[in-house]
Amino acid sequence: MLRLFNEMYKDVRDLPIHGDPDAQFTFGGWSWQRNAYNIWYIDWDEEANEFKFRAVRPWKEYPGALLWFDGSASAVDTPGLHSTV
Repeated sequence: MLRLFNEMYKDVRDLPIHGDPDAQFTFGGWSWQRNAYNIWYIDWDEEANEFKFRAVRPWKEYPGALLWFDGSASAVDTPGLHSTV
């Protein structure tokens, strides 16, 4: 999936705006390799000039629980919740 995002970005021509893509993607599902449910977050890495993924780690306060909020920082900034990535 990650390779697909990076290849599509390389093939895009004549963008109406220039600069890094302002896009984030979240995928969740069962990992057959880990035998567990996982959530992955994909966003643009400016230093590497490509999309990178990160697996969401379990929430510290609730071992084994995965929690992820999507949206702008102001929309998901909730007191008491901390980043799980």
